[in-house]
Amino acid sequence: MSEGETTPPEISFADAKIKIVLGLANEISFARYWISLMNLRTPASTKFSVNFGPTDYNLNNLTKDFKDFDAVLLTEWDHTFDSNALEKLWNDNLSVVAGIYRSRQQATQDNPVWLIANEDPYQYIKPPAMDKLFNVESTGIGFMLVRRHVFDSFGTTPFFLIEDGGADRYLCRKLRKKGLHVWIDPTVQVGHLLMNYIK
Repeated sequence: MSEGETTPPEISFADAKIKIVLGLANEISFARYWISLMNLRTPASTKFSVNFGPTDYNLNNLTKDFKDFDAVLLTEWDHTFDSNALEKLWNDNLSVVAGIYRSRQQATQDNPVWLIANEDPYQYIKPPAMDKLFNVESTGIGFMLVRRHVFDSFGTTPFFLIEDGGADRYLCRKLRKKGLHVWIDPTVQVGHLLMNYIK
C-alpha cells in the first residue's frame, strides 16, 4: 500500500464519528434501502444527511463539513447492505474502501458483472478474489467509506463533478491523482435494486 493508504487505528468503531450521506428517490425500491439503513450497525455519534437527487452540488454540500467527522459513508438509494457492512469497512482501516455490487445495466443473476472497472478505456473487470481486499481504478459510490484526511487533502477543489461518467468516476480519478487507491472489500456485498433484485 502506498503512503497515506492506511489510517491510524486508535479510534474504535464504537467511538468513531461517521457521517452517512443518504440518497433519496421517488421509487418503490427505496423502501428496501431504508430498511437496510435502519438495520445498519452505526456508532452512537453517527449523523445522517440527505442528498435529494444525484447532483454534484448536493454531494459537495453534504461533504463540506467533513472536518467534524472521522469518515463519511456515501450511499445511494438503490442499494441494500448487511447490518455489519459499515463496521467491516471501518475495520479495514483504509483511506477509501467500498463494498462490491453489480452493474445496474449489465448484471443478471446468472452473469454477474461487478461495478468495478479500469479506465482508459473504461471496462469492467472481474474480482481477483472474493475473500481478500483489492484495489481498482473505478467503482461506484453506492457504499463507500472515505476517511476525513482524504477530503482534507482536496483543499478547495470539488470532491464530485457530474462529468464523463458521473460523480463516481470523477472522485476515483481525483483519488488516483493523489496517489490513493480505491479499495474494495468483497466480503461487503451490496445489493443493487432493479425491477428484479440482484445481489
